[in-house]
Amino acid sequence: MSLDYELRIETDFNPDKIYDILSNQFDLKPGEDQRLFNSGIIIGVYPEKPATQELMLENYGFKPTIDIWFSLKHQDQENLGKQTLLKVSILLLSLISGDAVLLFNSEKTVLQRISGVLIFNQKPATWQKSELSQVKLNYYVKPLKSPLLGDSSPKIAIQPSVYYHLQAMAILQGKSLKQLTNDLLKESLIN
Repeated sequence: MSLDYELRIETDFNPDKIYDILSNQFDLKPGEDQRLFNSGIIIGVYPEKPATQELMLENYGFKPTIDIWFSLKHQDQENLGKQTLLKVSILLLSLISGDAVLLFNSEKTVLQRISGVLIFNQKPATWQKSELSQVKLNYYVKPLKSPLLGDSSPKIAIQPSVYYHLQAMAILQGKSLKQLTNDLLKESLIN
């Protein structure tokens, strides 16, 4: 039995470049089909599929170009796989500035870096504080939503006067209140 993770990342690097980085930086043996491994983990590096890019854009706000797949051995007594997962993820995040998300079983958010802010999910904690103390990047530990698991959409409290102005604008523009609010927030975040 294995524990599966995926680091989906937006980058100009191609899979061969990432494969070369990992094979040169870590004690990993080459395998078939762009895979690397050690006694605790198997890693695969692939271009992201267009359907997954659209799903990630809708749920996380970015289009990943690369999918780094990790399969950790469930009975890894030395936690070598879990340590390698953290080290590989952090190395790639330090070399690549694009948005990224690390998912457990393709749906549970373990960490995310959106707009340059790295956040590790507080619940459940994949790594202990002592393990995270080795991370040299600035990061936060906060609860994260997992939209691919069906977690409810985030809610934002606004003043009634702002709500009524948004409602009026939405009616005039023929949009739903949700659509207008998302459009306005995206515009202000991008500019």
